[in-house]
Amino acid sequence: MTKYDDSDWHVGDAKNEIYAAVHIALMFCWLLNNGYVKQSFLDEAHIDIPLSQKRTPTEYLYYYADGKLFDDFLTENGKKLCDAYYEKYMADYAERNIKGVKYARLGDSPYAGKDKWKNVRVLDSYFAKIIH
Repeated sequence: MTKYDDSDWHVGDAKNEIYAAVHIALMFCWLLNNGYVKQSFLDEAHIDIPLSQKRTPTEYLYYYADGKLFDDFLTENGKKLCDAYYEKYMADYAERNIKGVKYARLGDSPYAGKDKWKNVRVLDSYFAKIIH
């Protein structure tokens, strides 16, 4: 089993637990909404797609994945995507190179993305550009 990311790895560098997880949460919710998560995971966790925006992306990540991104709940295409692009996504996120992602005013911290659904939607165009 591959662990792509874990919010615990970032808590010391981030302002708080939420900011340590936002980049993972945005990806987790994007993967869920775009069919990269196994149906068995969705069924077992009782997750309806598209995700309701009554919770924040980070609330979804902590509730369903304990702040972690593993390959065991991903489809084969989800695994391939994360294997090929997760590190690039993380670097682009940290360097604020993802056009449209909104960040909080936390100086130069790479852990400053806002926990907003708009940021999840921005990933549609981001991945469309780097995958094709």
